[in-house]
Amino acid sequence: MTSAMISAMTSTMTSTMTFTLILFALLVPGGVASLVDCGSAFPVNHLTIDPPSAVGINQLVRMHGAFYVPETVLNGTVHTKVSMNFVNVFESTENLCTHVTCPLEAGHQSLNRTTHFPPELWGRVRTTFQFYDQVKRPFLCLQYNVFATGSATNYTGWLGFLAA
Repeated sequence: MTSAMISAMTSTMTSTMTFTLILFALLVPGGVASLVDCGSAFPVNHLTIDPPSAVGINQLVRMHGAFYVPETVLNGTVHTKVSMNFVNVFESTENLCTHVTCPLEAGHQSLNRTTHFPPELWGRVRTTFQFYDQVKRPFLCLQYNVFATGSATNYTGWLGFLAA
């Protein structure tokens, strides 16, 4: 074999391997859901998500966050951005007071949200909630990452159907 043939084979193998790894990352379910601080201006003390793993269609999702607000927030907006399998699929901006009680007084605050997971989303889903105050300064950013099964159960993996 010539060095050109070996180089061509190596290049083809590397391309195939890279494609396989990307496909694996997209299709293999991530078993853990997360709710993380994505750059809040105010300290976030505690974040929890239930269920803590994959989520099924219409399954209840409960989010809880505890954070500190150094000054009163009279009103503002919440910008929500959703991506599915790394593609942006939804964005909206809503009044802050539909998500929290306004005014949001200075001091320790908590945010509790319970919702049914939408049936339209499946695969790797990332939802970012960016909260802005009355002068459009960002003060809280939360990001929810989860694998949505696209089925009525939250079982994942090859043998998940046995537990159903």
